[in-house]
Amino acid sequence: MQRLLLFLAIYSISFLAQRDAFAQTVTGSFKFEGKLRNYKVFFPENYSSAESSPLVIYLHCYGFYASWGASYTGLHRVADTLGYITVYPDALDNWNSGVSDNPRFPTTDTDDVGFINALIDTMENRYSIDPERIYACGFSNGGFMSYKLACQLSNRLAAVASVSGVLSNSIAANCKANRSIPVLQIFGTGDNLYPGNNYFYSAEATFSYWLSNNNCTETTTTNLPDLDPEDGCTVEKISYTNCANNRSMLYYRIHGGGHTWPGGNTDKYSDGNTNNDINANYEILKFFNESQLTPTSVENYKNELLFSTYPNPFDSETTISFQIQKQSKLEIRIYSTTGQEIRTYLYQNLTPGTHELTWDGTNNFGENVSGGLYLISLSTLDFNKTSKVIFVR
Repeated sequence: MQRLLLFLAIYSISFLAQRDAFAQTVTGSFKFEGKLRNYKVFFPENYSSAESSPLVIYLHCYGFYASWGASYTGLHRVADTLGYITVYPDALDNWNSGVSDNPRFPTTDTDDVGFINALIDTMENRYSIDPERIYACGFSNGGFMSYKLACQLSNRLAAVASVSGVLSNSIAANCKANRSIPVLQIFGTGDNLYPGNNYFYSAEATFSYWLSNNNCTETTTTNLPDLDPEDGCTVEKISYTNCANNRSMLYYRIHGGGHTWPGGNTDKYSDGNTNNDINANYEILKFFNESQLTPTSVENYKNELLFSTYPNPFDSETTISFQIQKQSKLEIRIYSTTGQEIRTYLYQNLTPGTHELTWDGTNNFGENVSGGLYLISLSTLDFNKTSKVIFVR
């Protein structure tokens, strides 16, 4: 209790820590690659569809699940006060983040980058999301996954944050971040992952990788006040401000800290010392508040995969017209509103340009489907787009 009161006094948010006055909480799901994927959304109390809201995606750790992550971190409670929509997605088993480089941590061979990309599409289609202010963060394996997203989805994410997560060897070797991306890292020196191993980068090597990617040169180091001497750890804050494209980076090195989320609910999880001098939720969201994509970046993304259907509605057949800018593997999947996969079209090496195909209202077995609303999903290795079509029979 003493630790909790000490932290709340510093940040003056004691009334927020107990607060659950959200405008709405929604549990949703959709099919991706033929499998049902689940997520939970917390809307801020001041959410309005008339205004665009920033979105933060939280990625849970290995062996756990989204609702546990919500109760352990309480990220949505702080996000609520800043007007963020928070979404907690569930991995199918564990995030395919590169953690399986170590055979002790197997994961399914799932396109989780594609799933998060489709989740962003889903959120943008259903709610009022600011496309320039979409962020990802995670704990442990969720932190690994945040770094993988920074490598492979940097054109959609304005910034990422990782707590107790590092780059695996395989992800670092194939990282293709197409721009400098702001990164915040929080790591305890008492964490077993801190020194790295044969499969994973160390915490220091991971952060150095992103410093190099972002061409950061200037640094400021500050030892933060030891607000809770009883937690067994202290915080060193390392700030980098002179990075490419006016980006910034932050590293909170928790001396004596364990494999934990600073300020997290120790009744839910504890692996070493949990720092109470800072609150990870507050620091992450404050960092995100200072980072956003440029309108040009967002527009470039929108032009990468374009498609339309005509006629719509249709009574016999509709033409799906799509345009891609580079040679790609492409998947077109048609779903019912209940998530059942109706028709699948697969292309291995589709050339750049405009292409068309016709759907005649039949399923993969050539059987006629009933009239109604259907979802058409187009996916490449980098992008996913979904549109609606009405079949009138």
